[in-house]
Amino acid sequence: MLRDLLKRGLQTPVTSTTGGAVGLTKAIAAIWPQSLRLRCWFHKMQNLQQKVPPQAWPEFKALVADRRDAPTVTEAERRRQLIVTRYQRDFPEAGRCLLDDGEASLNHLSVPQRHQP
Repeated sequence: MLRDLLKRGLQTPVTSTTGGAVGLTKAIAAIWPQSLRLRCWFHKMQNLQQKVPPQAWPEFKALVADRRDAPTVTEAERRRQLIVTRYQRDFPEAGRCLLDDGEASLNHLSVPQRHQP
């Protein structure tokens, strides 16, 4: 499908958004290596919700959303580290999930603000 898009003249997209599917991520990177990869926040939040007990989810979700909406990548990284440190003992899988795909999860901060979610 991606090669067909190239054949039809689709230019390299500035950004490409993917979930956690490794095969699709690799295919997009091979076809459009210059495209900035964004991690789909809807799917990221779904993954995190599965790793946190329901009673703790509202607070955890608020902290992750605050991290997502940070004004800079540096501030987002600082907020992520605070979340991981705070919850690592109780929810280690959620901490690993936050660290996984970290760069792509923050790449939306590298585009002009009017294009951010």
